[in-house]
Amino acid sequence: IALDNLSIALKHDEDCINEINELEQLKKQYIDHYMMLHANARLNASENQKKNKLLNDERYVALQLLAREISFLPNGVFDEWKNTVKSLKDCYNLTADKLNHSVICPNCSYNPKEEIHKARISLQDLDEKLDEIYTTWIDMLLTNFNDPLVKESIELLEGEQKRLIKEFINNI
Repeated sequence: IALDNLSIALKHDEDCINEINELEQLKKQYIDHYMMLHANARLNASENQKKNKLLNDERYVALQLLAREISFLPNGVFDEWKNTVKSLKDCYNLTADKLNHSVICPNCSYNPKEEIHKARISLQDLDEKLDEIYTTWIDMLLTNFNDPLVKESIELLEGEQKRLIKEFINNI
């Protein structure tokens, strides 16, 4: 409607300051709304540091190694967690001034329409899920290592291999 009003005012060679002010107000509302959506969809600088901290966490490193070396562990849960964390995008350079010249973020090309169904999970929830996966896997390993048949097999291992397994069991 605002564009129609401007068009009519220009066709009739009328003063169009009211129509221009209305368009400026709509633009400001768009910028405010886009900035809010962008802030909810993207990680800020401190959140990005937390994400990187999760990807360098000792639990993550241990799970990576276990997933690679032990086939009976449920890798799907860990893979899903990794994909979720890695899919989190950061962008903390957007300003309202940048949106005066572009309808989308020039840094990350955030398009709310394309990401409308993606609910961002909190980094705290991801940290808790990592801990849950880690604890579950350690419990599974301990359960398997305490199986009588497995214990017998451990005794048949060479010195260093046996020592490492026993050390693992005793330190958990």
